[in-house]
Amino acid sequence: LWNANKKLIETILENNNLRNAKYYFFNVLDILDSDKKDIINIKNSLSLLLENLQIVYEKYGYEKHTLKFIQAYNLEICDLFKILDMDEGINFLIKFDYKNSPLYEEFLND
Repeated sequence: LWNANKKLIETILENNNLRNAKYYFFNVLDILDSDKKDIINIKNSLSLLLENLQIVYEKYGYEKHTLKFIQAYNLEICDLFKILDMDEGINFLIKFDYKNSPLYEEFLND
């Protein structure tokens, strides 16, 4: 049991890109909640969110903690990508979270 927990902790600590992706996602939400809606910072943070998710995919493939994060916030992430015309982000989600691809494809077809 201890070895399994140790391995899980090591995996989570290794995955800096997931932590970065979460940071950029919540940074966008903070910007949207602020009085000053800075579209440039929102676009930059979304680009960095996508970049970090792509790195996770390249390093680990279908990493379950990243998948859980995406699935927990999939509608919000897609809305943000759609609003800022970042179809590459939606296409990435279709590939990474293929079980929910019909949901993501709806964002491309709207």
